[in-house]
Amino acid sequence: MSTETSDKSYPSQYSERLCNRDLAPLLPIGATAETDRTQHWTWYNIFAFWMADVHSVGGYVFAASLFALGLSGWQVLVSLLLGIMIVQVFANLLGRPGQQAGVPYAVVARLSFGVYGANVPAVIRGSIALVWYGIQTYLASGALNIVLLKIFPGMQALTGPHFLGLSALGWISFMVIWLLQALVFWRGMEAIRRFIDWAGPAVYVVMFLLAFWIVSKAGISNISFSLGSKTLSGWGAVWQMIIAIALVAGYFAGPTLNFSDFSRYCKDYSAVKKGNFWGLPVNFVMFSIVTVVVVSGTIPVFGKMITDPVETVGHIDNMAAALLGAFTFVTATIGINIVANFVSPAFDFSNVAPSKISWRMGGMIAALGSVFLTPWNLFNNPAAIHYTVDFLAAAIGPLYGIILADYYLIKKRAIKIDDLFSDQPEGAYWYTNGVNWLAVWSVIPATLVAIAISFTPGDLKNFSLFIGGFLGAAIYVGLMSKAADAPRNATVNATPGD
Repeated sequence: MSTETSDKSYPSQYSERLCNRDLAPLLPIGATAETDRTQHWTWYNIFAFWMADVHSVGGYVFAASLFALGLSGWQVLVSLLLGIMIVQVFANLLGRPGQQAGVPYAVVARLSFGVYGANVPAVIRGSIALVWYGIQTYLASGALNIVLLKIFPGMQALTGPHFLGLSALGWISFMVIWLLQALVFWRGMEAIRRFIDWAGPAVYVVMFLLAFWIVSKAGISNISFSLGSKTLSGWGAVWQMIIAIALVAGYFAGPTLNFSDFSRYCKDYSAVKKGNFWGLPVNFVMFSIVTVVVVSGTIPVFGKMITDPVETVGHIDNMAAALLGAFTFVTATIGINIVANFVSPAFDFSNVAPSKISWRMGGMIAALGSVFLTPWNLFNNPAAIHYTVDFLAAAIGPLYGIILADYYLIKKRAIKIDDLFSDQPEGAYWYTNGVNWLAVWSVIPATLVAIAISFTPGDLKNFSLFIGGFLGAAIYVGLMSKAADAPRNATVNATPGD
């Protein structure tokens, strides 16, 4: 990679239509005095990233839902472990090109889609993140409502009138969470790194305290690792285990796809793999065990199963404990929202017009868009959220397949980093006017099949991610193998694969 730099912190020959300071390749430690321009993250930072992604209200409810499938405790734990190991494999695979070249997901996509065609996968991922950013902000505001009502009971009067489907208190809480997230994000990736470094462990502390309190109230004999109302056996149990495995992989599909947004900051690939190991199989299974202990204990303690941790802490009589729990889950939800739904559209939307849209502006576009979505109305309408999110998510599988097939099978892990930012026809990723139409054409049929499967009755829809990914990869490899002028096995000018 060229070391010639300008006051813009990237080589002067890079096209302004393809590069800005945020999208430009990061440098090894010591190459510059600017910390945010170097690959300095360790395995712990990736570990903390996954903690922030797992330790949320959504992750809590998701883990509890798997234990309610009718499987025994050991069957669920095996399913969780196998499912999260699949996620770990994909995180390692998708994180490698970002770390190798020091670039985010949107730029990695240029390898297969072309320097301008990469806007297709970038906008798809950014749009999904925008929708979920609004929903997660709304969920965090619900926890803040509990905090405010406990501290200021008089605010109950603000829960009545509604504007655009949200009460006055709801608007206050939503905008407070919205602003807190924007403040953390606006301070840059180093501030985000510091935030997630302590947010994930903080949730663990509160979860263990909550589990200890629940067990002491319920009694250890009343804690069960089977939350379902029915018990499955034989093939029925095996099939539910397979579905649970697919659900785990699907739950983490979004942040795994754009994992290069974070792996790009790692000092080496071994840090990526080590962080993924501790952050995924070890962390996720441990969090799930603590979650089911708490959920199981709510039955004897409160007389009903409560799968929402915010509601659980809201039932605690001790004011300080309830406030600490609610505050922690607010923090946790902010953490997952920033890493999974703020950083991604920041890079993705900046990639559309780098000279006009910075990383910060891209993130704020998503943040403002999330308000206009009125996510509380979307979340409270299961049909609307089902069709909106499933339609967008149907394309994730094909993107997985195409990007992985191109990097590992077509390019053989070789990256011409400078050409990722070149708008010259001789560039390796120029293809046809900056677009690799073979990749775009591969996305379309694979996505249509995935959409069709997503909306069919029965269990097949749980596997749309894998089916779409396989189809996308197969079609792409088939088309590229017939393209005589497709760039192949270019000499790498980045750190070679090991």
